[in-house]
Amino acid sequence: MSAEDILNEAEQEEAALIAQAGSERFVANKGLYLQVNFTSKGVDLSPITNFVFDNTRFVSGDRGLLADVRVNGKLVKSSAFFDKTSLTTVDAFRKKLPTEADLLVDQKQFAKFVKFLKAPARSQPHVNMIDQTGLYKDTKTGEYYFLIYDTQEKLQRIVKTHSKITSTIYCEGIYASKTKSYVRLDSDEEKFKNTARTLLNEVPEILANNKSTITLAWSFASLLSQLYYENKLYFPILFKYGEPGGGKSTLAKIIAAMLGYKSVSDAIAFISTAQPLQMALAATNAFVVVSEEFVLVKNKEARPIAILKAVYNRDKIERGETNKQNSVSQLSAPLILQGNIYIDNEAVADRCLPVHVRKADRAMKQADVAKLLRADFSHFLYPYLLYLIERQDKWHEWFARAEEIVGRTDGDQRAYSAASAVVFGILMMNDLAEYVGANQISPETITKIIEIIMEQRSLANPEEPYIRFLKFVQNKHTDENVSKEKQTLVDGKQFWLSKTYWVEKFLEDVKSKGQEAGQNDLLANLAEQPFVQGGKEGVTKYMYQKTIRAIGIDIEALAKQVPEIRAELWNDIRLTNSRLEAEHATKDLKGSMEHDAGREVGKKEVLDKLEQLQVWLNEEQLQAFQKHGFFND
Repeated sequence: MSAEDILNEAEQEEAALIAQAGSERFVANKGLYLQVNFTSKGVDLSPITNFVFDNTRFVSGDRGLLADVRVNGKLVKSSAFFDKTSLTTVDAFRKKLPTEADLLVDQKQFAKFVKFLKAPARSQPHVNMIDQTGLYKDTKTGEYYFLIYDTQEKLQRIVKTHSKITSTIYCEGIYASKTKSYVRLDSDEEKFKNTARTLLNEVPEILANNKSTITLAWSFASLLSQLYYENKLYFPILFKYGEPGGGKSTLAKIIAAMLGYKSVSDAIAFISTAQPLQMALAATNAFVVVSEEFVLVKNKEARPIAILKAVYNRDKIERGETNKQNSVSQLSAPLILQGNIYIDNEAVADRCLPVHVRKADRAMKQADVAKLLRADFSHFLYPYLLYLIERQDKWHEWFARAEEIVGRTDGDQRAYSAASAVVFGILMMNDLAEYVGANQISPETITKIIEIIMEQRSLANPEEPYIRFLKFVQNKHTDENVSKEKQTLVDGKQFWLSKTYWVEKFLEDVKSKGQEAGQNDLLANLAEQPFVQGGKEGVTKYMYQKTIRAIGIDIEALAKQVPEIRAELWNDIRLTNSRLEAEHATKDLKGSMEHDAGREVGKKEVLDKLEQLQVWLNEEQLQAFQKHGFFND
């Protein structure tokens, strides 16, 4: 049947009327879509094989759908109307979809439209509908390409020279346009090489202990992070944390400029109502999103934690719309989080590559840092994406090499992914360094970096607060700089410690390491343990001739629960160093007896403890006790 035969008389009459207005339209019949062009010679009909419907919206009363129709990017019909009479069902359409269209990403507008189609689409399998910028693989040729927005906010595709890709790409929907990265179409080779040398030679020197190198390597790898998901791995969230003034934001600004941010002020606040962040995370799968300082607010943690999990997994999220429809967004952007303290939430921390930045890590002169902040990095991204696309045959080689260098990590798949992502980025940096004549990172440095990552990753699986606290106390309680009046071992089984003193010291230590812990959470956790007395409020004890609030530990029961906190490592430090300290101990115990003189039970309790204490004394200490009237029977 010819195209002309498809049009019935009524449609031809309508076409003639439309022709008088100089408009265009399309028709659908028996699975074939036709574009209708009205010319001076009459009606010109041509089959449509490359079409997109966008700007879809419901009309009042949900009677039908309005949609704009584009063919090869050109608007063919604005506000075409579709009603519900004799429409093809969605299920029937989807059965044909795998062989008749190539939809790379679920697309809100198209999903709405298919509910109102009169016939299955007869589109050729080279229509790619995408709602994210980033890295894609052409299903027909197997070639990778980048889809970007330029600085004029126009969509551009980066393919390799002599590409065999014939697909037409449409980036439709609400998400892609929310990207934070806009690529300057500048392919000046000399400017590119100079900018690349600055990045590779100077940025790693900003912070000591390879912390700048780890950050930069992660940023390089983020451009190809989609490869990790193709290989059933995950790409870590980069979490830079530490005290203000350490250099976190400085490094983040340089990375953002390198990867297309128009302004450093484009960093997004991460709050419980994180819709702007969610939109940015759904806009791309390759260009970083930089957050402002991240804090988990107690009782408001659920939403940000859910978003971070979705980013790490590159999950799809449905969001209800006022028109009773759901929009689907896929959170795929590589994410840089920033914060002052470490995240005390295992679900979040386990998905992060942590980089602890301190003031002591600042290794570059401030004048040189200021010079880097003023540098124009906009010459880097576009030629580097071109460079990467031309070398795409090397990507999986780098990936395999990174796996080989990192090796296995004791079954911790997320630690493995974090370390291999950084090494993968280093291999990308070294490849570029060879091309532009910049410094390369040595194998020895790579080994050190893997060790640093694994050490930092150990923070990503934090122990329960009570274990961290008791390990801290055990490690510090025999320190000669610790006041001897802050703890005591009684009868070799109970260790009592000053609640106020040790909790404050522990929290100070945690804060100095850029970690997070709360006093209330710690005390509540201690109170839950059956071998702890006074975990929450403390128990009134008489120690060192003072009445204090103390926490008691059954050290043998603790050792059974946590074997690495060994019972024999607890000691009463008053009895370990000198006869003088032993004499102080006897006076203290004598004072305890006098304090409890009015209570026979209390007196007997002290005497029983003295008898059990005798087994812990050496000969010199025993003599000191005997001098004061103890153990002379």
